[in-house]
Amino acid sequence: MANRPARAWPALDLDRRPGVDLDPGLDDRLAVVIDGLGVPAVEGEAGAHWRLHFDAAATRDAAADVLGRALGAWLDVATVEVDDDEWARKVQAGLGAVRVGRIVVAPPWDVKKGPDGLKSDFAFARTPYLAGFRAGWFKFTICTQHFYYGESKADDPQRLKESQNIVRLLKQRMKSKDSWANNSILLGDFNIFSIKDETFQAIEKEKFQIPAKVRGTYTNAIQDKPFDQIAFLAKDVEKQLGLAKAGTFPFFDHVYRDADWKIYQPDTTLAKYRQWRTFKMSDHLPLWVELGVDFGSDYLKRKMVVKPTG
Repeated sequence: MANRPARAWPALDLDRRPGVDLDPGLDDRLAVVIDGLGVPAVEGEAGAHWRLHFDAAATRDAAADVLGRALGAWLDVATVEVDDDEWARKVQAGLGAVRVGRIVVAPPWDVKKGPDGLKSDFAFARTPYLAGFRAGWFKFTICTQHFYYGESKADDPQRLKESQNIVRLLKQRMKSKDSWANNSILLGDFNIFSIKDETFQAIEKEKFQIPAKVRGTYTNAIQDKPFDQIAFLAKDVEKQLGLAKAGTFPFFDHVYRDADWKIYQPDTTLAKYRQWRTFKMSDHLPLWVELGVDFGSDYLKRKMVVKPTG
């Protein structure tokens, strides 16, 4: 039986142009550009050669255009196809779990191995961030979290665990003695494929509410998935969530519009232009919710109630 051919992956080879003076800040500028391109893996030697690996040719081609425009004076950018050869595993092999105090931050492939032998049944692929705020009478915390993507399907096991654990942790935090507020807002890119996903339902099962006007709203640039969410466990505003003004902001209606295709990318297709413009802005749309935060009248009404005597 003939061997099945290995899968080829799209990649970019970046090489310093011969005869061009080496810019001492090139590595830093390249790192900034790469960070905005969503590159799954990078290998190479600083100042000489880099190879960027991608999961789709369209993404690779759009990245080549961005890199050429930004750093073409110093770098030759070439598209290549790379035999599978388990490159992702090899590149990621050196990325292991890290322990900070009692918290383990680990990539999913190294969840159970800490640098000091610490065992854990679960760790977030990306660390949640939590901060306290006050707006008018409304005192609240915001937790931003980017759930693990994993496989391109609903309810990746790691993604589901992250959803289940983050809401539980926030509820526990609200009950702690040094809690900032009894109102919690959870938001971010949750990689929700549908509001029927267990990943989504895990949030609502813990009594977090999604404002009615954005529940199920598509938030990615091509508007076919409700990836991003904003959820409230906030008694001070919960009565507003059913009627609150809310939505996404479709910035491609205002900048990098379809009508501008030939201005920005005259030598490419509309589909490639639409991919390219996400590197200029984002492949997700901002979510917004408008809430009243002046509770002064309600406070005064409670204080002015005359208690019965006798």
